[in-house]
Amino acid sequence: MERILENFEPKDVFKYFEDICGIPHGSGNTSLIADYIEAFAKERNLKYVRDALGNIVIYKDGSKGYENHPAVIFQGHMDMVCEKDKDISKDMEKEGLDIYVEDGFVKAKGTTLGGDDGIAVACGLAILADDSLKHPPLEVVITVDEEIGMVGAQAFDCSLLKGRLMLNADSENEKELLCGCAGGATVTVRREFKREKAGGDVIEINIKGLTGGHSGCEIDRQRGNANVLMGRILHGIYIGHDIRLIGIDGGTKDNAITRECCAKILVPDTDEVSSIIKKAGEYTAEIYNEYKVTDPDININLDVSEKNVTHDIADKDTTKDIINMLYTVPAGIQKMSCELPGLVQTSLNLGVSATGDNDIKFTFLVRSSVESEKNDLVSKVGCVAGMCGFNMTVSGDYPGWEFKSGSPLQEKYLNACEKVTGIRPTICTVHAGVECGFFAKNLDGLDCISFGPDLRDIHTSRERMGIASVEKMYKVIKELLADL
Repeated sequence: MERILENFEPKDVFKYFEDICGIPHGSGNTSLIADYIEAFAKERNLKYVRDALGNIVIYKDGSKGYENHPAVIFQGHMDMVCEKDKDISKDMEKEGLDIYVEDGFVKAKGTTLGGDDGIAVACGLAILADDSLKHPPLEVVITVDEEIGMVGAQAFDCSLLKGRLMLNADSENEKELLCGCAGGATVTVRREFKREKAGGDVIEINIKGLTGGHSGCEIDRQRGNANVLMGRILHGIYIGHDIRLIGIDGGTKDNAITRECCAKILVPDTDEVSSIIKKAGEYTAEIYNEYKVTDPDININLDVSEKNVTHDIADKDTTKDIINMLYTVPAGIQKMSCELPGLVQTSLNLGVSATGDNDIKFTFLVRSSVESEKNDLVSKVGCVAGMCGFNMTVSGDYPGWEFKSGSPLQEKYLNACEKVTGIRPTICTVHAGVECGFFAKNLDGLDCISFGPDLRDIHTSRERMGIASVEKMYKVIKELLADL
């Protein structure tokens, strides 16, 4: 089989990354990639532990002269977000990615690339495979299901680790050193979808072409969320018109800013259809104007898809409650940090709306670097939900990672970067979840940093990874390990 990345440096890193791309490894579907990592350890007679969830830690003794140095944890996650364009037929649960190289970047045809966080796995394996490296004792930890609530890190048995220095490779900018993150929680609200039969015309509303992106790292870009915009349109046409919901469906991931949403409504009085479409057009024009910079390719379309039909629809109260919930629930940035200029402190993302046979649900990801604000925002969502007849559940609650200025590990990494690249990265925190929060919570005295190569548009089909950036990152890792 032709190798796409075999001529790029560092060869081992790109070899392992290409192998990983050939193995389906979306969240909740990581058994094959865990098998691959386990086989790697067995082949090299490296001690390892694979727990019941599939988390793996692989151990390697320190190189000559480093045997008694403090152990170093190298950490990343093996799952990826599986998103694809509508015209891509690939089954990402069963098929590998179609990778290619363009303009100095590795990309995947019509799908996410999984550089987040396949590149960490590839670097971890390359470090373990290279017997020429100078390094302290290594504990390479690869977790499962980070992208759906950090499930693996939350359940990981930290007594398996001796190290108190941790290198997390789950960041996306080579010029930044991440040293803190927000905590978060997944909030799902659900209510019964009471149906009845009625006749009329069916209008289908489609919102497409939004830019989307990561709901933590790119929430500050003020990009449109298709679920939120659908709530705005539906509420606008609901006022003054008798409409009934058939269903609303948008988004698949709570941590991705929703790019598409589809709603179907029934209009019992067919004479109102033209005025509804006209009114919706006014809202559409406003949205186009407001999002012309952040979402230049936005497309909102209303069509009469069925005429004079009898349909199962939501009753009046259900229609009212769902539209009010979608329109009034908080969305996007709620507060900016006063301590770190430019940092989003608290936000939420309505990532998924889904209509079933008997119910409808909305799923949010709430984030904050202040625990009390996170809890308050969860309560606020619950309050709105309760007034609209929804029940709320909270899952995947994870801790933030407190920023500590001037740690020894931070300084050693900055020095290694300056020596290798001539640049000292900017120390920052991020409004997104990083597994470091769980490890910092469970390992007393942990000194931790997070870094990575240039990854752009993660969690979208435009995701790409800088080849030169990977080479620089790996050189910095080797320099840093030799200094620890």
